[in-house]
Amino acid sequence: MARGTSELELKLAGSPTVVASLRNGLFLRALSAGKGAWTRHNETYPVEVDQPPEGASGPEPSISTVFDRWSQPVRFGASLVDLNIDLGRVEVCSGGNLINSVALAEVTLTLKEGPSADLFDLGRLFVSNASLRLSRQPPEAFAKNFCIGGEYHLFKSPKTDFTGEETGGEALHRHLMLMADRICFLAPLITEARNPKAVQQMRVALRRLRALERSFRPYLNDAKFRKIVQQAKHYGKVLGPAR
Repeated sequence: MARGTSELELKLAGSPTVVASLRNGLFLRALSAGKGAWTRHNETYPVEVDQPPEGASGPEPSISTVFDRWSQPVRFGASLVDLNIDLGRVEVCSGGNLINSVALAEVTLTLKEGPSADLFDLGRLFVSNASLRLSRQPPEAFAKNFCIGGEYHLFKSPKTDFTGEETGGEALHRHLMLMADRICFLAPLITEARNPKAVQQMRVALRRLRALERSFRPYLNDAKFRKIVQQAKHYGKVLGPAR
């Protein structure tokens, strides 16, 4: 991207402790191009549920975000970048009752002027030196997935419905697709949102994948599938202490 007024944005996430410590770090002090300031943000909006789970009742959940934002311009390379540090909470409520909440700890880098390469280089420095990672979903998307234990069970494992006319290969394919969707759904809830319930659910999903492979092992001769199952076993062990 050439120099101009077009804006490009990178969003990074980390633990609240790490993100909170960035403001006073020597790294940011060296890049400072102006005085920073705190502002308070508070928003509430409904969760759009495409299809409520079976048995759901009561009002649809809503999301509230309350966070403090530290904003400061920084100079990096030939570019001017707006730095926003957000610290707070995202809460999911239904009928006035708290269903679940997740900590909000993010860093947003917005290119105001200069080459886009500078923004990506700055993002890489944050990732390598400040234990941050790219944030792939906004906090409200995580909060929607946290509607556990209330009227909306969006964390519930999907069921596989069969007609009885499927072949063994078709049944295996359908199971694998459901498990792949499940694992992809849970992964960011563990790596970014640090949700302990997601850890347990992921271990269950990985065990089911291994059990499926054992059931079909006499009929399969696929080295790639065996490697995936071995990785699933490894990740299950890694997640054990985290649970």
